[in-house]
Amino acid sequence: DALPIYNVQELNTQDAFALAQKGEPTAEEKAAQEQEGQRLATLWADLRTRLPRLKTKTENDQRGALFKQFDTTEAGAISYAEAEKGSRDLLALHNFQSDISPILRRAFSHAAYARAVATGADPTIPRTLEGVTIERAEFRLFLVYIYNYLLLNVTFESLGFDSKVAFNYSVFATQLVPIVEGWGVEVPSPQTVFEQELDKFGLGVTTFDIFSTWAVDKQIEVQNAQAEQKKAKKKGDGLATEESVAV
Repeated sequence: DALPIYNVQELNTQDAFALAQKGEPTAEEKAAQEQEGQRLATLWADLRTRLPRLKTKTENDQRGALFKQFDTTEAGAISYAEAEKGSRDLLALHNFQSDISPILRRAFSHAAYARAVATGADPTIPRTLEGVTIERAEFRLFLVYIYNYLLLNVTFESLGFDSKVAFNYSVFATQLVPIVEGWGVEVPSPQTVFEQELDKFGLGVTTFDIFSTWAVDKQIEVQNAQAEQKKAKKKGDGLATEESVAV
């Protein structure tokens, strides 16, 4: 694939087997999980206001101002190093999740890929991200990816699940599929998706990291498809207008 895949958490088979065999949480673990969920919810209430991802005039202006703060070299484009520094210093994402780099790398890769496709450049994004930049137009996609990942994290914890513990097909089908379908992602066969795309080790379980990467990627695909449809419709409407004028 032209777009590199970054696993948020690298698991070997032994690790996955240990997660699969983990029993019901103890009372202490449940209390700690509830406390963590409350902590994330509080952080999220503040953080979501600092991720201007919508296409409204207000958020567009906020996004432009934020991009300028990220663009420390005033080059009109930001490198991954600038994106990572800005996410830490300006957005304080590390308060939400200590190891935020994998999510940032994936978000930045998606934005850079979109820029390459839009400009007709080589869409191959190096895993090091060296020499790769994104401009203001793609900055929104970068923020959207981060927003959706963190939203999933908070939602998952609010459902009473621990994002650090593996879960089975039943949780995916009953609790998580409705969420992604609400995003416009079609999941005609949850069982097939779980077995072929999420159960990486064939143990009947998956992790939040694997699921969230799949879910956010699918939503990006939906958004890209919708954008292409709007673009095609606009072009078609333009041709129709020209034809009517010609007549």
